[in-house]
Amino acid sequence: MNPQARTSLWVMVLLLGVGLVVIVATAAVVGADNTRIIRKTQQDNAEALRLIRSCTTPGEECYDRGQQGTAAAISDINQVSIYAAACADLPGNQSVEQIYACVVRKLSAEDKS
Repeated sequence: MNPQARTSLWVMVLLLGVGLVVIVATAAVVGADNTRIIRKTQQDNAEALRLIRSCTTPGEECYDRGQQGTAAAISDINQVSIYAAACADLPGNQSVEQIYACVVRKLSAEDKS
């Protein structure tokens, strides 16, 4: 083999080697970045799962807070319904606006007491 062919062969081997190193290094960097992203997602999901568990398990703080909020809202709705029925039962034909105004007056009087 002549010296020029031998030099060309070594240049090709060197270029292939450098290309292989670049490919492996790129794969390692991309793999490490993907691993970091996956780990971050797992950590974020763990927090979300903890919150979901807290809000769906009786006896947990979030669950109990939700139950109390629901009970309060139902109580408020019941009170408004009672006032609406009482206001609609007044003599004469009341319009929706008049019934609404009556309910607001009763709620306002309740807040002051």
